[in-house]
Amino acid sequence: MRAYDALLRLATIETDARSRAVAEALDAQAAAEAALKHHDAMVLSERQAAEASPEALSAFGSFYVRANRDRARLQAALKIRGDAVAQAREALTLAMTEQRKMERLIELEQEREALTQAHRERLALDEAATLRHAQARRSQAGSSKPG
Repeated sequence: MRAYDALLRLATIETDARSRAVAEALDAQAAAEAALKHHDAMVLSERQAAEASPEALSAFGSFYVRANRDRARLQAALKIRGDAVAQAREALTLAMTEQRKMERLIELEQEREALTQAHRERLALDEAATLRHAQARRSQAGSSKPG
């Protein structure tokens, strides 16, 4: 039983580690989403400024080309972060499944031990009843003999 308890502790540690990995992956994904939103807000701000001034409009073209490259890079980073979240969640699901298997194995072992103990107790009671019955028969046989 101690081995099962140790394995359960290891499974719990693994589940906790996987849970932290999911949280870290979600934080990284949120940061990537925030960076993309910030970039889009900056491009919108530059576009509005370019519409207000002819000098800014001439510079906006080169800015926009660079901004599109940056946006593509940010989107790729966001996709990578999303994939990392999916992998971390899958690993967490597997770790939780393994932990639950260990918990169930311990439960079954405890049930088996309880059934074994109950069986031993029934055998002991049956043996005691058999001995009492045998003693009662001997005492009846001894008192029924004519003397």
